[in-house]
Amino acid sequence: MVFFVILLTILVSSPSCFSSDCQNLKNAEARRVNHQANKFRKLTKGMINSTRAVSIQTVNVDDFGAKADGRTDDSQAFKKAWDKACGSSQLSLILIPNRTYYMNPINLSGPCKSALKLEALTFSKCTNLRVTNLRIKNPQQMHVNFQDCQNVEASNLTLTAPEKSPNTDGIHVSGTQNISIKNSVIKTGDDCISIVSGSRNVQATGIVCGPGHGIRYILDEVT
Repeated sequence: MVFFVILLTILVSSPSCFSSDCQNLKNAEARRVNHQANKFRKLTKGMINSTRAVSIQTVNVDDFGAKADGRTDDSQAFKKAWDKACGSSQLSLILIPNRTYYMNPINLSGPCKSALKLEALTFSKCTNLRVTNLRIKNPQQMHVNFQDCQNVEASNLTLTAPEKSPNTDGIHVSGTQNISIKNSVIKTGDDCISIVSGSRNVQATGIVCGPGHGIRYILDEVT
């Protein structure tokens, strides 16, 4: 069976501004988003079984009617953004600006039309994030990546990959503070949980781990 999964990266953009410095802020933000897109291309380059150039479609949830006022239900805007990305044969990046979105539970399901055999989920610069009841099977790299996040709860995850599959870390924690990982089954070919790059207050409880390498961390970078 071939799994087609969009690489979902949550990027952060600046809120609206009305001062004389607004244009400078927008220009700086545009440069930062381009930098993130370049990182995205580098990440996918090694996993694409093709010599053609990677063309990335950016899908912004705000373009599908998200209000981001903290009160209006934006679930359908997220669902529509996912449907557009998943329904495209082009590699897609879902952009979620740095605003407050109110959402009810939704299902983002596949298979998708992309001919790329990719599986990855990255949460970048998120605050007060909860990820639960997630299943990922047979990725080409790490299953879930928390990068530069704060106050994260990850629970009831089921992450599986073949025993001899390299670089298939279950959960990768980088530069993240106050994260609780609990009640999850992680059966991969590499680290169940890897913790690096200035992460703080990382807690893992109730984890079923194996046949991978267990929990790996770098002492100089983690507390």
